[in-house]
Amino acid sequence: MLFYLTKTGGDARFFPQNMPVTWFADVYNIRFNIYSVLHRRKKLVHESSLARECTMDFNPSNLEGGGEAYYSKLIATESAVTELMTARLMGNYIFLSDYVPVQSGKALYAALQLDGGKGKFHSLGSDVNCLFYEPAEDVSTDPVECFQSLADHVTMTGRRFEPGYASAMEAFCGVLSSRKDGLAGSWFNVPGESTKDAFMRRLKKSDPSYAIYEAYAAEHG
Repeated sequence: MLFYLTKTGGDARFFPQNMPVTWFADVYNIRFNIYSVLHRRKKLVHESSLARECTMDFNPSNLEGGGEAYYSKLIATESAVTELMTARLMGNYIFLSDYVPVQSGKALYAALQLDGGKGKFHSLGSDVNCLFYEPAEDVSTDPVECFQSLADHVTMTGRRFEPGYASAMEAFCGVLSSRKDGLAGSWFNVPGESTKDAFMRRLKKSDPSYAIYEAYAAEHG
């Protein structure tokens, strides 16, 4: 949706009338950062293929005629992927866990590096394919650092995110990280609130999956 708003010139109809100037400026900064990446990609394709027309990544060939349908489909696809990923995490109680999940030797080493191995491990039984490491001290998380760590992991496995997608995700994580100033250093949950409680508080009760998450949260607890 951000691509659609910025591509149409930031039509005032799409923005709240009382939006602070700094927020409006942030939207345009994100726009310029993302499109600088997309334009570089488009240039490479143009020069390598000598094509007369070239559609920019994550943009429809006809914005005015098919832009709304294109972005609706893009959002639906992303939502489906997120649901599948969430279901996989829920299968081993990783989703909404405040402890560090460990499912590999590399994850074990990384968990121990958080506090020098001073914490302790928890097991939920042989039927759960995961251990959970509880650090001896609070470990702060930053959305941007988390995404960069994920991107590095993907690169090490011989794959990589599309540059435009990676730029958009990093920008989104940057917006999440900006919440820290108003939440005493937290970006998702308020101080003293668990991840599970913060998620359920933010989840709309009108969401079709609310009952599923509610049952999972109770069993997770």
